[in-house]
Order: sequence, then structure tokens, then C-alpha cells
Amino acid sequence: GGDLFCYLHGPNAKTRERGAQGGLSLKSATLFAANILIILQYIHDHGYAYRDLKPENLLFDLDGYLILSDFGLAKKIPYKDSLGKMHRRTYTLCGTPDYMAPEIILTQGHDKGCDLWAFGILMYEMICGIPPFSDRNKQKVFERIVRADKYLVLPHTMDSHAKSLVRGLLHPNPVLRTGTLQNGCMAVRSYPLFVTQGVDWEALEYCRSDTPYKPPAPADVKQRMGMFPNPPESEVTSILSDF
Repeated sequence: GGDLFCYLHGPNAKTRERGAQGGLSLKSATLFAANILIILQYIHDHGYAYRDLKPENLLFDLDGYLILSDFGLAKKIPYKDSLGKMHRRTYTLCGTPDYMAPEIILTQGHDKGCDLWAFGILMYEMICGIPPFSDRNKQKVFERIVRADKYLVLPHTMDSHAKSLVRGLLHPNPVLRTGTLQNGCMAVRSYPLFVTQGVDWEALEYCRSDTPYKPPAPADVKQRMGMFPNPPESEVTSILSDF
């Protein structure tokens, strides 16, 4: 069904329902956010940090529900090293610049809270149409992220409940970030935004709720596979020869 990045920024994005801030309507953005939050909660409850949340890694199934892909950067936290010592943080510099949490950039050590930061970035992007600290110069992106208290600007027309949630998720101090304390993602789920926008958590968890978008369904398997053409033979040969 394609990915969330193409839905937000692809050639058909301008034809979709738009919100006052330039992104999706608040209803659609909130429903997508709730879907993503359920995924993060499941991963965190199993002891893992995902560490690369971004629209490109969120795929639509044919019913319009989002599925998370590419677990190449996922890591179990807390974890034991080769000597059996337990670590509650990891220090790897990894992720996609626009979505990296301040503690990752500063190599201060990070845990599952970095996913909640990325979730806040994604919420802002869905509502406003662009990540909050975006810039062609990646160094400037990093500077804005670590000084989020100075550079985070929320449109005055943004819904007050959405503002409250995004501001809490994008707190540069991971200890004070929404969802990083004992209740984790459940604390995020309790925010008024999800109530005012009519999110039915149980129906969403069991894929029984309405979705903002339903991809066009291919008529048969052959047509579906046509959506993913094979790479040129020369490219395959090159990859295999370097393997």
C-alpha cells in the first residue's frame, strides 16, 4: 500500500484533505499517530528501542493500517554486555538526522525515550507538513534539535491539545519528556487530543476502526507484484559480485 512518506509528500499529497497548518487534517494526523503509538508501545513492552522512526519506515497495508518496517537499528534496552554487566543506556550515534533525539546527537546515552522524541517529530510533520527542525544543512538540524527549547516553534493556530502533546514529546531533557516515566506510552495515550479526536484504542488495536486512508487494492497478485518491479540485472550482478 505504499509508505507514509509518499502519502505525506508524494505527487498525490496535494490532492488530500489538508489541515490549517499545511499538513494533514488534525483528525487524520491523530488517527495515524494513535496507530504508530500502539506499535511503539508493543515494541517497548518487549524491551526494545526502535531508534529509526520516520515516515519512510511506516508502510500501509491494504486496509490502511500502518505497519513498521526495517528493524536494523532496533536494540534491546536495558541490555547485558559480553561480560554480563547490565546497561540501561546505549551510546551509538544512529538514526535519521531530522528525527534524532538530542541525547543521541550529544552521545549522552539514550534509551526508549528516543522513540518518543521521534514520535513527536512525526506528529509535528503530519500536522504541519514538514519536520520542525528541518534544514538542508544537517549541522543546523543538529543545532536546532539540541536547542529545541529555543528553536521549537508551534503554529499559533495549532490545536491546543496537539500543542501540549508535541511540546511534551519534544522536551530536550529525556527525563522530563512525555512518556519516558513509569507508565511509558500509556501516559501518551491518556492525552486529551486522542479523546477529542475520537480515537477508539481497542478498535484500533484489533484493526476494527476506520482509517484515514485506504490504498487502492490491486486486482490480483500479478498486478500487486507489478507495484514492485525487479531491479535491472546489471544492478543485481553488481551487488552479488560485491557480496
